[in-house]
Amino acid sequence: MAERSKALRSATSEIYSSVEGRDEWERIVGGTKAKNGTVPYQVSLRARPEYFKAVVGTNQLRSGGKSYAIRKIVRHQDYDDDIIKNDIAILFTEDVIEFSSTVDAIELNDEPVMKGEHLLLTGWGTTSGDSGGPLVREGRQVGVVSWGVPCAKGKPDVYTKVEAFMRWIEKTLYEDDEDHLKFLHRRRTNRH
Repeated sequence: MAERSKALRSATSEIYSSVEGRDEWERIVGGTKAKNGTVPYQVSLRARPEYFKAVVGTNQLRSGGKSYAIRKIVRHQDYDDDIIKNDIAILFTEDVIEFSSTVDAIELNDEPVMKGEHLLLTGWGTTSGDSGGPLVREGRQVGVVSWGVPCAKGKPDVYTKVEAFMRWIEKTLYEDDEDHLKFLHRRRTNRH
């Protein structure tokens, strides 16, 4: 098994309801299942017509964890969907995420990644469902899953390099401070 990347997979899936399908789905290509809490920075984004939320604190797609409503999404202003360039966004939750033994932030990497370094890739094992997932080196996020062909097809996956977007990330977080204060004020006003 290649140590360069390991995939975090959940044990349940709506897609495969039979035992045979579940066994096939749980077969990890070049990775292992992770226990809850081993990657506390992992987030599952869930969208339905009536909501968009982030679920943290679980490695299971269908159970556990705590959900937070998304307040705002800021996509990179130069994102190009045709060539998938500048594929990065920041999502802001309505409430502050509570940290625990299974929920924590990850430090962002601001240094180059060298050829041959050991990296950890975590995700849900659904290929398109892994987009936006973290690529990590020694506890620091170096990349964001952008796109790729399905697993084990002999083609490389593509990641957005965090280091290249540090100024944009810092600027976006700084600019949100005022928006966040306005949001909190509106929320308090609407409760009375």
